[in-house]
Amino acid sequence: MITLYGRFKGETGFRWHCLPISDMSASKIPFRKWIATLLHRRSAVQGRREGWLFVKRDGRTRAQIRDYDGDFSHYMEVLRESRPELFSVGTLMEHFSLRRSMRRGAVLMTTGKVASTIVNMINRWRTKEGAKGSAPGLSMEQTYTNMRDVIHLMIQYSKAL
Repeated sequence: MITLYGRFKGETGFRWHCLPISDMSASKIPFRKWIATLLHRRSAVQGRREGWLFVKRDGRTRAQIRDYDGDFSHYMEVLRESRPELFSVGTLMEHFSLRRSMRRGAVLMTTGKVASTIVNMINRWRTKEGAKGSAPGLSMEQTYTNMRDVIHLMIQYSKAL
C-alpha cells in the first residue's frame, strides 16, 4: 500500500489516499523495491521529509512530467542502441514521451488481462479531467464504490502491468 497525504486534483483540503499495488508486476517490475528506493533517496540522500515528491533542481518547486521528458528520450535512444531487438523496425523514437507513453502503456498492458470495468475504475481520473472544473459525470458504480471493497481489484490491475 502506498500512502499519500496532501491536496489532490479535484478535492479540497488535505487528505490521506491509499494506493494498493502488487509487489511485482507481470513484467517483473519490483514495485516495492522501486518505491522504497525512491523514498530512501528522498529522505536519506536529499534530506526531504515533506513537500512535493518530484521537485525541480531548486528542491521546492513541483516538477512536471515534461521536466523529465528530455532525459526519458535520451535513455530510450541509449536503450535502442544497446538492445535494438526491443524495438520494431521503423519505430519513430520521437513518438515516445512520458506524457503519452505511461498512460497508453498501462491501458494496453492490462487489456485482456483484467476486466474493462477494472481498467475504467482505475482510470476514472480521465472522467474527472474531462469535466474541466464542473462536476464529473461518474456512473453510479464509480460514485458509490467503497474503495476498501475494490483493493483486490486494484492490486490485480497493477499485477497485470
